[in-house]
Amino acid sequence: MSFTQIKPEQRDWLTQLNNMLEGESFNIKAFQCSMMNGATGWGNETVWYNDDVYIAQANSWFNLPAGNNIYIDFMDNPMKSIMDFSNNVLSQAVCLNGNAGADQGYGRLFANAALDNQGAWGVYSTESSSHVNANASYSGFLHIVWVGSRKDLTL
Repeated sequence: MSFTQIKPEQRDWLTQLNNMLEGESFNIKAFQCSMMNGATGWGNETVWYNDDVYIAQANSWFNLPAGNNIYIDFMDNPMKSIMDFSNNVLSQAVCLNGNAGADQGYGRLFANAALDNQGAWGVYSTESSSHVNANASYSGFLHIVWVGSRKDLTL
């Protein structure tokens, strides 16, 4: 696709922008994720791609069960059917809210949500998340976006 530089104070900038965007087409593929290891909630993954680039995201609202170590794989990764994640490091800090012990410092903590060897999304330990109430269940939200070359997709 050919882009034209829009100049400051150009009066027809919107027309020019629309003309450039009309020449570009993106495809979309969406995946529903499954919760695992006693976690509940929802998850999805979406990828937008054209001939040159892709933009992908994973979203999840997850609840981790009480009486469990919170450092578990909580959601599968169906996008691995079209993408090789072996050379990617995808990690996002997530805030986890606990349902018990907030007055003792257990109520809110941070952990890393990341891919576990491409297979599943999991929550993993950080320094701030080492103080966990084993009797509490924890919930959090994952939103991570990444971009790459279209040749990385097997579509």
